[in-house]
Amino acid sequence: MFDYSPNIFPEYSKIIGPSVSETEQQSYVPQLTIQQVNRSSTGSLGNKKHCCVYCEKLLPNIARHMTRKHKNEIDVGRILAYPKSSKQRRQLWGELVNKGNFSHNFNVLQSGKGTIIPKYRSGKTETKINNLLPCQYCRGMYRRKELWRHQKSCKKTKPTFVTALGPVASGKRLLPPSCGSQEFHDNIISNMKNDDITVAVLSDDCIKEFGISLYNKQGHQKYRHVYISQKMRELGRLLLEARKQGLQSIQDCMKKKSWGSLIISVKNLGQFGSQSNLFGIPSLALKVGHSMKICAEQLLSKALKEGDKSGQDVATIFLDLYKLGWRKEISGRALNTLATNKYNCPKVLPIVEDVMKLNKYLEVKGKGLEGSETAYHEFSQLCLAQIILFNHKRGGETERMTIKQFQDAQVGGNVNPVIMSMLTEFEKTLCKSLLRVEIVGKEGRKVPVLLTKSMQRAIDMLLKMRANEKIEGELLFARPGSAKTPFRGVDCLRNHVKEAGLSNPESITSTSLRKQLATLAQVLNLTDASQDLLATFQGHEIKIHREFHCLPDEILQVAKVSRLLHWVNNGTIGKYKGCDFDDIQFDLNGKSKLCF
Repeated sequence: MFDYSPNIFPEYSKIIGPSVSETEQQSYVPQLTIQQVNRSSTGSLGNKKHCCVYCEKLLPNIARHMTRKHKNEIDVGRILAYPKSSKQRRQLWGELVNKGNFSHNFNVLQSGKGTIIPKYRSGKTETKINNLLPCQYCRGMYRRKELWRHQKSCKKTKPTFVTALGPVASGKRLLPPSCGSQEFHDNIISNMKNDDITVAVLSDDCIKEFGISLYNKQGHQKYRHVYISQKMRELGRLLLEARKQGLQSIQDCMKKKSWGSLIISVKNLGQFGSQSNLFGIPSLALKVGHSMKICAEQLLSKALKEGDKSGQDVATIFLDLYKLGWRKEISGRALNTLATNKYNCPKVLPIVEDVMKLNKYLEVKGKGLEGSETAYHEFSQLCLAQIILFNHKRGGETERMTIKQFQDAQVGGNVNPVIMSMLTEFEKTLCKSLLRVEIVGKEGRKVPVLLTKSMQRAIDMLLKMRANEKIEGELLFARPGSAKTPFRGVDCLRNHVKEAGLSNPESITSTSLRKQLATLAQVLNLTDASQDLLATFQGHEIKIHREFHCLPDEILQVAKVSRLLHWVNNGTIGKYKGCDFDDIQFDLNGKSKLCF
């Protein structure tokens, strides 16, 4: 496994902290090195050593060696068939040499010791091993920043298919996995940014086990890969702050003697102000606290399985300290900061006229694109925006609708005649005209999406366009080409909002639309059962529905509570005993009257 310790990466020694004494550092020889230019006393260059793909020896004049020692090999014989100094011969020698060097470099990175053979040697001392990546075509090791330039002119025959990955991402996938399975390495680790945080993540076993646990739980959902990477990098940022306090790992942060240093690290990470007693980034402080608790629980589980008494004590004591002191030191202040930041913030909901105007705009634009079979890119985004606007759904949920989910909804099931008999004629007509599609929502909830007849026809036409464009994949709103992700719902809605010429376009977002639906529904005075039905349709719990999606407090306090203050100040409150706010009406002169 590749070792990301500070001894192998001297450039990160200041971040990670001293691990050996100064005397040991002076006599220390790095286990991983990069082959450099060798100049003699006269200034002449020494021959570069390459790895033989057959005998795995590092030798200069590798072409001569393979000609003499391995001329019976098929690849060598094919090369020798070309004339000397010919273009084809030089190119084939280069490919065979790169193959041997790549095999050597892979084994060196996997074992954590040896010399890396770059494509071009540098006269400067190069110590950053993670700055070198192999080309996905010729397998030569190039600097990360120069890899894109090389691939444009790489002479290796490229495959007919076009990969969606860039040069750097493709190169990372050719390296040995640093932790977990190859799948976890390819989908999570190789997509991380190359910076100090990633080095810290890969140097800590607790963070890697935390990421593997999240991947085992959510890795089958591709859109969660970025989330898993973010959670690991949050702990990596905490680890960098903890190393400034003398702690070397996440497990060191869990020790009881490190509790004070951990609190200081979290406060520094969350930009806590001692004078204001508020966090600059309160959500980050809360998130790393939850992640630290999960790491401690995983450490405890692992220690119990392996019979590690010291590990059990560390995890148990940390969980007890977390339960007793974390809220007081971190989470309580972070939540107070979040609440304080919401004071006097305007709550802007979409204007009903803007929603109507946007609906009309999408309908007109959709009719103009219906006859075209080549406008897939534009028509797909329009259909997605229409569905989000009509259903007031989260953009991320709607964009991940699959073709199978739509087709399964079209097949439908048996309708209970008893339930149908209890509906009004208008409700029966709606049931016949609307198609209900079940998609996966937040936290794996089953979320329904309603499609009108016009939306169903539009999706049928969209599927025909997909066939003409030869777009593959299970996602209904897939992007053309080799992209693995669909069109982003929030982007589709935002782009059409800008084009529709609305009076307040900034207020039309998927989140504000959801809040508008839940807020205006309260005007209907729904029963608890009806509120449960609406909350289920929106894909959240009834508690969230009542706590966050409610009529704005400032309107209620001005419009209704002011009545109570008016009665108290006038001394007339006794006349309205047993009355509700809405039972009493005021005229323009301020006089009140009962309305029964």
